[in-house]
Amino acid sequence: MINPLRNDVVLDLGTEKTRIALRGRGILMEEPSAVAFRPGGQAIAAGEEAVTMAGKNPAGVQLVRPIRGGAVSDAAAAGEMVRLMMRKVRSGWPRFWRMALIPAPDCLSEVERRAAEQAAKLAGASEVWLEDAGWAAALGCGLPLDEPQGSMVVDIGAGTTTASVYSMQGRVACQSRVMGADSWDQAIISYIRKEHHVVVNEETAREIKSLLADVYEPRYEDTYPVRGRDLSSGLPVTLDIGATEICQALEGCMDTLFETITAALAQTPPELAADVLQKGLTLCGGGSLLKGLPQRIEQALRIPASRAQQPCQAVALGGEMLLNQGLAYLQKRSGVQPGRRIYHA
Repeated sequence: MINPLRNDVVLDLGTEKTRIALRGRGILMEEPSAVAFRPGGQAIAAGEEAVTMAGKNPAGVQLVRPIRGGAVSDAAAAGEMVRLMMRKVRSGWPRFWRMALIPAPDCLSEVERRAAEQAAKLAGASEVWLEDAGWAAALGCGLPLDEPQGSMVVDIGAGTTTASVYSMQGRVACQSRVMGADSWDQAIISYIRKEHHVVVNEETAREIKSLLADVYEPRYEDTYPVRGRDLSSGLPVTLDIGATEICQALEGCMDTLFETITAALAQTPPELAADVLQKGLTLCGGGSLLKGLPQRIEQALRIPASRAQQPCQAVALGGEMLLNQGLAYLQKRSGVQPGRRIYHA
């Protein structure tokens, strides 16, 4: 039974977005991972409000993005960000929240895990659990994790990519890399700089990726006018970028993704790997929204691939499912998940 006076939460601290799910009530917040500070160091806004404030550029306001590459790079700023976000989430609810469950990518170092715990503690949590982000993603995707078959989930976030295989409530293989959708944006920026001698910013690269990128069937006739700065003259210029160029820019990123998936399958026992080859893998995370990605994976690896119904929210939804199972379930899992630590204030 859910205690209405206890607000246990899931903190999905993503590079691009932070999602907060309340036990028994689903995702209540999904906003940019950003916090705004005054000159004296006082945090005054978080999420969309902080980004808007920075866009208006009021005097003396500094915008900080405390999550980099899927890890907490600034625990103090991340703590302030979560604290302000929780204030919004708790509006009209009891102020007390005891437990924070943080889905953590497998590639995080011990120092990065401690930083995530510290951020939650600074935000007000008295108990912090680190859970396998791949397991949370698999739950959120609705995979049959209780059954004696191999189920594979590939979580492509902004800063990290994790390919995991599960069977009978246990993880049998995992490959995680500090590479995600942000790396794809950087690849587009690098391509345009190298081939056209023009510099574009990350926002422009993200827009180009959204409008033109199709890694399976690019429309060869599609182009997009891009504004940037000429490297030679330093002056603003506009050039037309084609869809095929963007696909070419992303080729190296696709190869890295395929290597991550195949490396996870290479760790998987043959009978479970055969299940994945037959039933396919499930994609989630913001990077999975790239046009043509499931078809491209199937073409390159001969593995059926599909997107989750809610790819961007899968980890947070899975984390809430874990909270709903109760503390006893988390304690049981803590004995079978190597590397997980629990913080008690």
